[in-house]
Amino acid sequence: MDNNKRKIFGSILGLIIFIISIASLTFAFYRWRSLNTDVIVGVHDGGIKYVYSNNNNLLTSDTLAPVTNYNTVSNSILYTDYTATNITTSDSYKMTAIMHINSISSSLQTNSFKWVLLEGDGTTYTTVVKEGNFANATVGDNNIDLDTYITPGTNKKYRFIMYIDGNVPNNPSSGSIDAELELCDQVVPIIPITLNNNNATAGQEGTGTIYLRYGIGVYKDSGAATTKMTSTENPITTPGRDGYLFLGYYDQAQTNTNGTCSGTRLIDGEEKPTGVTDNINNGHITSNFTNTKYTEAKTLYACWKINSFNIVLNDNGATTAVSPTSLKVIHGENTLTPNTITLPKKEFTISYNMNSTGITKPNNSTVTSTLEGWYTANSGGSKLLTNTTTPTLQANVSDYTDANGKWIRTSNATAYARWTYNTATLPALSKTGYTCKWAKGSASGAQSDPGSQTEQITAN
Repeated sequence: MDNNKRKIFGSILGLIIFIISIASLTFAFYRWRSLNTDVIVGVHDGGIKYVYSNNNNLLTSDTLAPVTNYNTVSNSILYTDYTATNITTSDSYKMTAIMHINSISSSLQTNSFKWVLLEGDGTTYTTVVKEGNFANATVGDNNIDLDTYITPGTNKKYRFIMYIDGNVPNNPSSGSIDAELELCDQVVPIIPITLNNNNATAGQEGTGTIYLRYGIGVYKDSGAATTKMTSTENPITTPGRDGYLFLGYYDQAQTNTNGTCSGTRLIDGEEKPTGVTDNINNGHITSNFTNTKYTEAKTLYACWKINSFNIVLNDNGATTAVSPTSLKVIHGENTLTPNTITLPKKEFTISYNMNSTGITKPNNSTVTSTLEGWYTANSGGSKLLTNTTTPTLQANVSDYTDANGKWIRTSNATAYARWTYNTATLPALSKTGYTCKWAKGSASGAQSDPGSQTEQITAN
């Protein structure tokens, strides 16, 4: 076989004459077939009343009967059998058909005069390959696209039947058709499928093109011969996009980044899209692709879900905890969720133990530290968030934010509270005959100068 369409088998169907008379105003329509190509049919009151041949002999149900299947050829108006063989060893072929109509009466150009092409084993024919009617048939070549394929070294058997469908209203007068059916083949084309990665990060573009052998399979190589893709074998190299999750390739372009993809998923991603319940296998084609047959070049589109990250708030020893303890930020944005927090507090209490009589005990003192902001490290680092109840991201924080304060990091982060410790002046002490001062410690244990403290103390 060569790459051009060519005739495999042709058969002259010949001149077929139909004479059908309807003898009543009320009918019940039957699908029927007959070996006789020249019959008179009477239909009345819900059933076949009489059936005569053109010589007025009454026909029996053996030669005319309602059709229940296409396997009883004795009831066919006309049928022709074909065997189509692919004698090559390397190429699969797609079948096409051409119905050459030399002449057809206008009375037969109706929905009730039908044809069907069946596939079978040479004895029974149960698979409908294609069917239609002659309502729009014209004299000349009528192309029939057949979605069927013959692999190398195999053959397929077909039966072509023409019949009148009694389930469709019909009232044709005498008519004839002179036609020939020609089965043809063509090498199954290799169709490129472009994978539009939809703004993948440079260096993470992934596979750019795969190849569909129409009706045969999907391949990673342009020769469509060695790397056939399945749901478990030969995955593509999936694309990557900083801050996004890859949800697969679809036959329609994405209109959002919230995890809802458009169209049919043909290649799986790393995470299930919104609404998907079946299993996924990252980079592998899905059953949707296995059952898809494109006849021309096609583009598939990557679907992305923008990734959100948590900023954990470490309040660094606060005596009243921050709430909530983490904020969510979406990659490429600067909005924090929630946008309001309860700030932490870091307070120290100074308790006084007079350790002597004759001195009035002061009230306990509270020292409150000042929150400077939230930093990328417990010590050092850079300021990441402001110290307000509606914190905002700072701009140009290396590896965290861009010049507009938008999140560029591709992972979660921790922000540490940075405190400035305030001072408190201890009250003066006075007792006649004594020199008094405050010391840190216990009345009976070791004591020391309070100095600068960052924790709760007792002054004696």
